[in-house]
Amino acid sequence: MNDKEIKERLALISALTEDVQEGLEDMIVPFLLYGITIPIGTFISYFLAKSGFSLFIPLLWLFIMTACQLFLALFMKRKQKIKIKRVTDRILAALWGSIGAGLILGMILGILGKLDFNTNFFNIGLCLAIGHAATAAMVQKKLRLFLCIEALCWAGCGVVCLFAAQYTAPLIIGVATFILLGLPAAVAIVIGKRKKTVKAK
Repeated sequence: MNDKEIKERLALISALTEDVQEGLEDMIVPFLLYGITIPIGTFISYFLAKSGFSLFIPLLWLFIMTACQLFLALFMKRKQKIKIKRVTDRILAALWGSIGAGLILGMILGILGKLDFNTNFFNIGLCLAIGHAATAAMVQKKLRLFLCIEALCWAGCGVVCLFAAQYTAPLIIGVATFILLGLPAAVAIVIGKRKKTVKAK
């Protein structure tokens, strides 16, 4: 391989890395949405369970997930009208779509009693850890480190859920979702707005 080919490949890798990071910016709103709604849904579920309305918990989550998906579908449709499509959009969509499918399958198996309660929440932690680790492999050093730390945190939460008291596992995942998805997404939005303000000046 000559110097020209090496430079071309490095330039391609650099371009794809930047492409992925721009694609992640479009995922900030979904992360923020889930980072807020899942903890709220978790606390409402605890309230329903303590009030003797446990039968309504699956309906609550069906409503939450359906509402989130409808909102995101409309949001992404609007975004696609104003953004340039990137090569890596399909990669990220396939990756996180597969993660989402794994989470939904786990929830369905849990509701049907085919998957142990704590194992279901271990599956959530593991799936999100894999998603963050896979995404980390496609971005630049600083963001890669952050995503790797998040992946380790999610894996740790999953393992803790496996050995936690039965009805503690949802609380662990709910709090982790707020801290690991909601807060970083909110910070990213604030930083993005500040950058736009500085550029405008």
